[in-house]
Amino acid sequence: MEHLSEAQIRDYVSGTLSDEESDGLEDHFSECEDCFDQYLFLLEEDSSLPSTFTDEAVNRIVKEHPTFQQQKKSRSFAHYLVAAGLTLVLMMSGVFNLMTDSMDPDSFEQQPSLTEQILDQTGSLMDKMTNR
Repeated sequence: MEHLSEAQIRDYVSGTLSDEESDGLEDHFSECEDCFDQYLFLLEEDSSLPSTFTDEAVNRIVKEHPTFQQQKKSRSFAHYLVAAGLTLVLMMSGVFNLMTDSMDPDSFEQQPSLTEQILDQTGSLMDKMTNR
């Protein structure tokens, strides 16, 4: 099987081929993995965006919708105000004190780690098996 040239694949990617030529290349792509891989590579290479794309898109959005930036800033500020207000209410109502007072300091004693527990159980199981 003869492989397609890079120029043929580039013409296919750019869409400059006739319908008959495109159909022929598509048939070849379905049979030849190497040419299909080359097509995917050239397609990815052709569709790369310029480095300034993001900045230009954001500037265009802000230009077409000038309230976009203002709404974003005011929403963030409102969220901070709500969080600060809720924190103050919880502090003044004593909820935080109630939460800390209800905790038992003895419950924070050092528990054996999961690894130690597994090793202990494995050791006792091995002891039982060797005693039989």
